Amino acid sequence: MVHVAEGAWLRDVLRHPDLVLAVRRDALAVYHRGASIFLAEFANGRIVPKTHVKYLQRSRQAYASLGDDGSFGLDPAAAIWTRYEGPQTLADMLRAATSLAGPEKLGLHALLVNSPHVVDTEIVLEGGTATAPGSSSAPDIAEPQSDPAATGNPTDERVEIAEAIETADAASTTTTEAATIADPVATRLDRLDVATLEEGQGTIRLVFHEAKHFANKELRAATSRTPPVLEQIARYEATLRRHETRLVAEYAAVCRALAELDVLRREVGGAAAPLNPLIRRVADGAALQLDPLPRLVVFGFDEDQRAGAVWTKHRARLIEALGSRRLYAVGNTRTKATAAFW
Repeated sequence: MVHVAEGAWLRDVLRHPDLVLAVRRDALAVYHRGASIFLAEFANGRIVPKTHVKYLQRSRQAYASLGDDGSFGLDPAAAIWTRYEGPQTLADMLRAATSLAGPEKLGLHALLVNSPHVVDTEIVLEGGTATAPGSSSAPDIAEPQSDPAATGNPTDERVEIAEAIETADAASTTTTEAATIADPVATRLDRLDVATLEEGQGTIRLVFHEAKHFANKELRAATSRTPPVLEQIARYEATLRRHETRLVAEYAAVCRALAELDVLRREVGGAAAPLNPLIRRVADGAALQLDPLPRLVVFGFDEDQRAGAVWTKHRARLIEALGSRRLYAVGNTRTKATAAFW
């Protein structure tokens, strides 16, 4: 697909080193600075990529006169992209996304692109039931051009991924229905920032992270109150525990999709780092376990702020509740060149 005109956008995405790919059910999301600049859905045998019009603004500036009839003298093609025309279109889309991003999304993106063990971002857990992140979407979007004898039948692999998701769905159906009836907040949406893989004591674990900018007021609270971020993480822990079986099965499928995307990226000359060995091992069948304890990453501060008396007090409360292992203070993400999630 990436060798024909209709796949030019995907070829450019795979070649770009500053984008984050997230596998969804029957879709592939492409993120830059927290913005989903492409959502490619698989429907009726076709790949249908779409983007929000706000990301199609051209970088060149022009004035538009206002006529007596209230109309602007403007050629739409001079203001926005009406066709995808290669890397220049993508570059303008990234500029538009950056201009709309807040400090928290800007900082998080810098951490994501320097953490090759990330398997997902912008994760939504609905009503205590994980919305399916894993799917065969990536293999369906683009078939790796490889030796079938060496890699197996791609169609069989897609069926395997789909069956894994269906099995996980069935395993969690009873629990989900019971939770929906018994839990009045079961319909809430929990949004986690990052999922990664890590290895410890001979096992590969799926770990979820919440990232907060240093200025986020949810990190702080009066002595008599609990910081909102701790309540948030407690909710996330309950949701993760409730759906452990489903999450493990679906993220194993995500790893298989990421492995196929890596083959395709290398085929088109992408500059991204090699696929993380842990992702490769899970894709090849290694067991995956869920760590149900979400971690907190705080970033966007300098040394004076980190050592300040006010923050030291709030940081101590977070460590007391989470433990030092689950709280990581990054600092300035613009100078961060190593993995931020561990």
